[in-house]
Amino acid sequence: MDSKFFFSFTQRGYFSEINNFILIAIYCDFKSIDLYVNQLYSPYYKGEGRFFDIYRNNLKESFLVGARKSLWNKKAYVDKFLYGFFGIPCFFTEDIFFEIREAGFWSSFLDVREEDVFSALYELKRSYVLKNLVYKKEYLKKITDGLSCFKPVDVKKDKFIAVHIRAGDKISTGEMLEIAIEKYVDAILSIKNIIPVIVFTDDVRKFEKLRAILPSHYTCLNGSGYVEGFQQSDFNARNINEKEEDTLQLLTEVYCMVYSYKLICTFSSNLTRYVALLKQLEDCISLDEPWSPF
Repeated sequence: MDSKFFFSFTQRGYFSEINNFILIAIYCDFKSIDLYVNQLYSPYYKGEGRFFDIYRNNLKESFLVGARKSLWNKKAYVDKFLYGFFGIPCFFTEDIFFEIREAGFWSSFLDVREEDVFSALYELKRSYVLKNLVYKKEYLKKITDGLSCFKPVDVKKDKFIAVHIRAGDKISTGEMLEIAIEKYVDAILSIKNIIPVIVFTDDVRKFEKLRAILPSHYTCLNGSGYVEGFQQSDFNARNINEKEEDTLQLLTEVYCMVYSYKLICTFSSNLTRYVALLKQLEDCISLDEPWSPF
């Protein structure tokens, strides 16, 4: 068994990258494999490729590998260069990417029944996130300072329902099915407590429609500003300051969802599957799929 693997971040969405990375990190931890990470292509956190800058350095130094961008321009060259000169096989191939996203692979690897893979990986991923993906103090302060925008709800003290409605490119590309707003309203009404509702969505029109349908005795707040649709490619093209501002807003929203009494969401979203790792699954109501580690 080789003792080193290489993983490269890409231009995918933030939590798509995080979820893929955690699976690979768990695999490498079990196998005592050194994981080398190229984060130069990632558009986060400041658009400079420093994906882990917002987290405390509980990670091995090998996670902070850097190199000239020109070195990684072609995957074939990366494979040849790494394997031929350093003896580091590239953990960036289609085969590996899809293999670690299969229940059968983890059933064999963890020696558990296939029907128990999801619960086993939930605990492993949750443990990994709580141990390793902890915000640095300066970024945690920026995130918690942003919680004031949800007033009159005190996120850390008050009970509230968080609703996450994914729109934008996830829907337009067919990666996720669009869920009728009425179903979100039904889920809110199914919760006995009449408490404030904070809606997080990448299309403000979803919030406006939900607020119009929800009975008037509910306080309904917009948690995501006034964007009308999201395209990952548009984000990737923004300047450093815009990316920093947008990323902090995203992480503030996630922080708020974690504190919610109940989260109504769709687990076809990478973001809410990640949030579920920091909550309890029984406090999350998915309107499409059950929670999946993949």
